[in-house]
Amino acid sequence: MEWKIVCTPKEHGGLGIKSMEWNEVLLMKQLWKIIERKDTLWFKWGTRDKVKRHVHYVIGNEEHTSIWFDSGSAMGSLDQLISRRERYNARFKDDRTMAQYRQIVGDDWPEEWKSKFPILNHVTIPNLQNVDDQVLWLSNNGTKVHYSTKQAWLDLRLIGATKRWYHVVWFNQIIPKHAFVLWLAIWDRLSTKIRIQR
Repeated sequence: MEWKIVCTPKEHGGLGIKSMEWNEVLLMKQLWKIIERKDTLWFKWGTRDKVKRHVHYVIGNEEHTSIWFDSGSAMGSLDQLISRRERYNARFKDDRTMAQYRQIVGDDWPEEWKSKFPILNHVTIPNLQNVDDQVLWLSNNGTKVHYSTKQAWLDLRLIGATKRWYHVVWFNQIIPKHAFVLWLAIWDRLSTKIRIQR
């Protein structure tokens, strides 16, 4: 029996055993704390792609939101739109926060930047608010929620289609040994004499 099938939820044909991805989800909780603080060397090195696509920034006072790397708009982070080489040539510093940018330039992109990078015409600078910046988890269905290990597990685990036979195998009064044997039989993995002889 393939391990990935064993680790899928019962309703999707597996045994519901948590895979090694569960360890990654628990490690992500620590990584999430690093993302929220941003002052650590780990964050400056960048986050793993698995986590990065689930990070959404809600911009408040702009004190902790990077102008380049934090995705506060629907278009994503600006580092995806403007390459590092182009930022360097235009003398943009990578470590600027939105608040620092606003102090230098004001509430709009400079005209020369807009002409050099037309994409900036479609990116609005958010309104300043008197609340702290927040980091939220962007779930697979598009909702923005506070990070939880449960939500990260739901979004990152392998799932498949719900099996029609799920309720036949897994119900409250079934003896676990019988459920396991029936599950093996449905997947044609019973060690019968014919299978042993193969």
